[in-house]
Amino acid sequence: MGNANNKGPIPPPSSKPTPEGMVKRLQEDVTCSICLDILEDPVSIECGHNFCRGCLSAHWSGVSAWGSQCPECRAPCSRDRMTPDTRVKNLVEKIRDLPCEETLTATGTARPEQGPEIQPEQGRPVQLVRLDEEGGLTLDEEALSRCLEQGGVGDAPVCLVSIIGEQRRGKSFLLNYLLRRLQSLVAVLLVDTEGSMDIVRDTETSVKVSALSMLLGSYQILNVSSQIKDPDLAYLEMFLHVAEEVGKEYGLESIQHLDLLVRDWSNSMVLGSDGGKEHLRDVRQMLAARSPCKHPKALEALSRSSSRCYLMPFPGKRIMTGSQGSLRDMDEDFRDSLREYVTTLVGLAGQHAWRDRHGALLTGTQLTARITKFSDLMKKHHCGFSSPAQMAVTFHNQRVLDRASADHALFLKEKDGDSQNPITCLKVRPSKMAKLLAERRGQLLWRCWTDMPEPAPETEARLTELEEELTREAETFLEIYGKRFKTFAILAGVGAGVVVLGPVGGAVGAGIGAGIAAAAVAAEAAVAIGAGTGAVAGIIVGGGVGGGVGGNITRKDRQKVEAAGGGREEGDGTEDLSDDKPLI
Repeated sequence: MGNANNKGPIPPPSSKPTPEGMVKRLQEDVTCSICLDILEDPVSIECGHNFCRGCLSAHWSGVSAWGSQCPECRAPCSRDRMTPDTRVKNLVEKIRDLPCEETLTATGTARPEQGPEIQPEQGRPVQLVRLDEEGGLTLDEEALSRCLEQGGVGDAPVCLVSIIGEQRRGKSFLLNYLLRRLQSLVAVLLVDTEGSMDIVRDTETSVKVSALSMLLGSYQILNVSSQIKDPDLAYLEMFLHVAEEVGKEYGLESIQHLDLLVRDWSNSMVLGSDGGKEHLRDVRQMLAARSPCKHPKALEALSRSSSRCYLMPFPGKRIMTGSQGSLRDMDEDFRDSLREYVTTLVGLAGQHAWRDRHGALLTGTQLTARITKFSDLMKKHHCGFSSPAQMAVTFHNQRVLDRASADHALFLKEKDGDSQNPITCLKVRPSKMAKLLAERRGQLLWRCWTDMPEPAPETEARLTELEEELTREAETFLEIYGKRFKTFAILAGVGAGVVVLGPVGGAVGAGIGAGIAAAAVAAEAAVAIGAGTGAVAGIIVGGGVGGGVGGNITRKDRQKVEAAGGGREEGDGTEDLSDDKPLI
């Protein structure tokens, strides 16, 4: 009892696993990572991992005897050291007698609620895209960050295996099988683009999902049923068009690797990659025989060395009638085919991490930035993805707008650098600078209008937004520029008084300062106040110079007064304050 405190705090009741969870955890401990099923005739190898004897033998059958590795940790192992594990075998038999998950659920055992703040477990599905209230696609950027930026993934190269295809064709089953098989030095994520091929119902949604799938998949798998048919090729054509535009926009290869996975194949006895080569050759010949080619992008993609086809048989009647997806319910030829395909995919995954067009590996953080940028574009252009062609227009128009924004920022940066020099700054009054900025803004907007192709529905609205953005940036710059100009003007007045006018210099500076200060109260009085200040100091010359400079600086303010109806009266004796007249 006295040592109880050494055991640490007692966990709250809510953290105790449910009976359902305990059974599941026990099953995971005796699951073969090759077949993802409960161990059968378990054996142990040198690294300490356990597998079904049959699964391990089949896995090593296609590998050189000198290159045998553990399927889980990749440690070198000897084939002649598969040791029967009696202890694990007895544990498996006991676990088989425990209540199954369905029985526990039916008896009323509550599944603990998982709040939104709970981090998803490794190997668990995470929904990245959902429909908003208006029926549009919305990216969950927080979930994306958890997948691609946390847990060490942010700084690692990433391979994303994306499966596209019709609903209810076994995509999720394949992903579940892959989860326990992937071991690599890169981060590997599995992406299920549920319903992306439903282009008849909603083309815009399909275009968006396809674009996201391209960004989320360096290893693409097109999952089809029975054989590659024209609707499959039509979707592939659209997907490739989308991928091409997305690749150009974000500096990526449109398709790094493409697998055509044909399920439920029954047209010949030749299966796997050998049968896939024959079927792929037939499909290419069929496409090439048509003139003009109905699906040219698909033909080009299927002719690449990076594309392959794999044929899988029907999984069997037992798995189609109420099975929970266990490999034991599948026909043996399907199990063998599935293991062969997944083993090959696992071996290739590490070679297909995302790279940019220059061949540089992309990290999770870099890829997240690209996906987030695309998500922002989707939000701005609700009507810009009605077709791949319209998406291309949207991308082009956005590039034109972005280039205008960048050019305007560069223009402001150059003017800001020039104005750091007092002499250069005093040559351009604030009013002149405002005119220069307005002219540049007009040039950029006109260039955008002429560079955009057939205007998209939102083109005018986007140009209006750009104009407002550039105007705000110009106003912010002018505010800083005006203060800088006045500061340099004051310093110039004081300097002129000290160096040129000697004893009367102080009055010159005071006159300039008074002229500037007066502008904040009444522009029309600036010259008189400047001159008066100099006169009060007893220096007529200094007052005249101060008043003249102060009046020049306030020209813009006077113009504002005149524009508002307060123009000067004829013959009021005010000097010419045009932009061409020197400051002093």
